[in-house]
Amino acid sequence: MIQRWFSKGGKLVNMLILRNQKGIASILFLVLLPFFCLATIAFMEHTRSVYGSDLDLQQALNSAVRSAAYSVDELSQAHNDPMVVSETAHLVFRHELASNLGLDSNLAPTEHSGIKNPVNYVLIVYNGDNPYGLKEGVKYSSVNPAGEEFAGSLPCTFTVIETDILVGENDGILTELDEPGCIAVISADFKPLIKGESTGVRWIAAKVVNES
Repeated sequence: MIQRWFSKGGKLVNMLILRNQKGIASILFLVLLPFFCLATIAFMEHTRSVYGSDLDLQQALNSAVRSAAYSVDELSQAHNDPMVVSETAHLVFRHELASNLGLDSNLAPTEHSGIKNPVNYVLIVYNGDNPYGLKEGVKYSSVNPAGEEFAGSLPCTFTVIETDILVGENDGILTELDEPGCIAVISADFKPLIKGESTGVRWIAAKVVNES
């Protein structure tokens, strides 16, 4: 048995080398495993951020702005010339955002929300000049929820930038209202899975369409 062992000494040495190589590979795998896990989590964080921004935030904003645009004045509706009641539209806008994003009445995140901080928004409710005594245009924001009135007529061009909506043509995304309606831009910080921050910025415009 001993003689046979030594007669195959070359193979034994090769087996030992192979075992050593396997051992080194196992150690390297264990060393690199945490980095693979972190890379996977980072990828998941990026994916969650993208989908959270594209889906949750955009859908919540879509619902909020469209619901706000449905806040039609009864008198204008009776004259087949529907226009938006700005104060009601603003209240509806905030309520829909809070409901769909898990926020409280101050638009601050609750414990069940995926949002990290209170959201920032700008909402413009625009009718243009009208005979019903409605405000021609009002700009609401998270820093000025009371709103700021401005005058104008239809159609009107607006410029959407990351933190504001400007009246007229400027550097940014141009959109036009040729009927009464609402325009909003919102930004929100999402809760990270590990560390760092991810911010989503979305905007939408909705107008009242007279189908008659």
